[in-house]
Amino acid sequence: MPEKKYIQKCKIVEKTFDDGGSLLNVAINVDELVEIADPNGWLNITIAKRRQPSEKGATHYAYKNDFKPKDEDLPF
Repeated sequence: MPEKKYIQKCKIVEKTFDDGGSLLNVAINVDELVEIADPNGWLNITIAKRRQPSEKGATHYAYKNDFKPKDEDLPF
């Protein structure tokens, strides 16, 4: 299994509301995404929940998803 390529320059924080709803606030450095995108400009990212929030409050992390579709014309 290939090693995961983590998105280093990002912060993902989950906001949970009183009614049970939630959302993710995401900040990602675009230059890093451009560096790891494929030649067609596509980048599949997986966002996963951390076991515990980081010291800066990040509740999730992101990494490059290297899944390759059978139909190469599809982005994922």
